Amino acid sequence: ASWSVNAIRGGSLIVFVHDIADVLLEAGKAAKYAKHDNLCTFIFVIFMLVWVVTRLGIFSKIVYCGIIQFPTIYPRYPLYYAIAGLNIFLLALHVVWTYMIFQVAYRMCTSNEIGDVRSSNEDDESENEEKKHLNGKLSD
Repeated sequence: ASWSVNAIRGGSLIVFVHDIADVLLEAGKAAKYAKHDNLCTFIFVIFMLVWVVTRLGIFSKIVYCGIIQFPTIYPRYPLYYAIAGLNIFLLALHVVWTYMIFQVAYRMCTSNEIGDVRSSNEDDESENEEKKHLNGKLSD
């Protein structure tokens, strides 16, 4: 949408702010899959700090500038309200995701285990069924 209204610099800034933490997230996942727990914990802490600074700090400043300061400098264009609304919605999602990240951090500090807070009991049930199936004791 930023390209259609010639606001490429703003759109590029938003993409850049979002991509910084994504690299660390993927590196942490790779460390977890490789069973390097200390490295995974280190990357997760750095990821959490970068996430809060970029997604809640810098991105909220970008949203503020785009909604409050931008209209004082440039005239509003037809997509202004749609882009502003979507950015506010994205900021609200960042708050929810930050809460989930803090849940993972809390779980990591209390039980020394990094897990996905989005997981439900279905994963546990499927693992139990898989273990029973591997042991040849699957019964319906």
